[in-house]
Amino acid sequence: MAFKSFLDKIGHDFEVGLNDVLHVAVAAEPFVALADPAIGPVYASVTNLITGVVAQTEQKFTAMGKQSGTGAQKLAEAVQIVTPAATQILQAAGAKVEPQTVANWTNAVVALMNAYPAIEAAAKATTPVA
Repeated sequence: MAFKSFLDKIGHDFEVGLNDVLHVAVAAEPFVALADPAIGPVYASVTNLITGVVAQTEQKFTAMGKQSGTGAQKLAEAVQIVTPAATQILQAAGAKVEPQTVANWTNAVVALMNAYPAIEAAAKATTPVA
C-alpha cells in the first residue's frame, strides 16, 4: 500500500479528512488558552478558518487532477482566501497583524496536517493492545 499524506486523504475523502483535521488543528487550543485565556478562542477561530480553507483548496486541486507538485500554488491560494477574514478576526481581538503572519500560520497548519499520518502511526504504535 502506498503512503498517502493527510492532505491526500482530505483531497480524496473530503468529509472524513476534514473531520480528522479539525480535531488535529484545534488540539493546541487548550494549551494556548492556558497560556493566555483571552487568546484561546481567537486562536481556535483563526485555526478553524485556516484549516477549512486549506482542506477546500486541497479538494479543489484534487478535483482538477492537480494533487501533486502544486504545494506552493495551493498554499498561495489558501493564504489569499484566508488572509482578509483571519486579519479581521485578529485585529478585532486587538492584535497587530503583520503581512506575513497569516501566511506563516497557514503554512504551519499545512505542516501539521502533513505530519498527521506520522503522529497517528506513532500513537497507534504506543497504544497497548487490550
